[in-house]
Amino acid sequence: MKPVAAKPLPAGLLLARFQHYFAEMESCMHVGAYWALLHIIVSIPDICVSLESARGNSRTKLYINWCDRFLRNSWLSGAERHRIRCMVLHRGNNIRPSESYLGFNFRQPCPDKQAVASDKGNLIPSLDVSELAEEMESGVKFWIGDLEKLPLGPRATNTYRNIFSLVHVGAVKDSATADSFVSSADSIKK
Repeated sequence: MKPVAAKPLPAGLLLARFQHYFAEMESCMHVGAYWALLHIIVSIPDICVSLESARGNSRTKLYINWCDRFLRNSWLSGAERHRIRCMVLHRGNNIRPSESYLGFNFRQPCPDKQAVASDKGNLIPSLDVSELAEEMESGVKFWIGDLEKLPLGPRATNTYRNIFSLVHVGAVKDSATADSFVSSADSIKK
């Protein structure tokens, strides 16, 4: 069997696929579903590293590195973000989520941004979930731009190969979506 030639990541495809996540994040903020929003936020780095991985999976080290590289304006390290992810998605508790902090409080948006900025030195800082969402959307867009700089690089070609397995929810009446997903995935394998 001949090896399949890598296909370049088309500009704009990844951003179009992530619009679903951005829209869901916006919807959560609009209706005040901050707990659901937090779950989306901590899942996104896993999705990104899985897409660019040769095997289409995520690992702790990849998650941490992605956060450190693409969430550059954060005072949270990638390791702290991974601990938050595990705390939110798996454990449901706030016990020793970080070596630097005793815990984290997650809160709704605060009009007084200064109160948040001064919270960095606390042992249990309060994290504004809407600010985490804005930072994550910016990080994803930065990541997409980074991939699109080298569309034939291994990270970009892996992403293109894996993008068609990205979970999405379509309308019930849109049966062509499932067919187009299958045919798109099949054409990549050929």
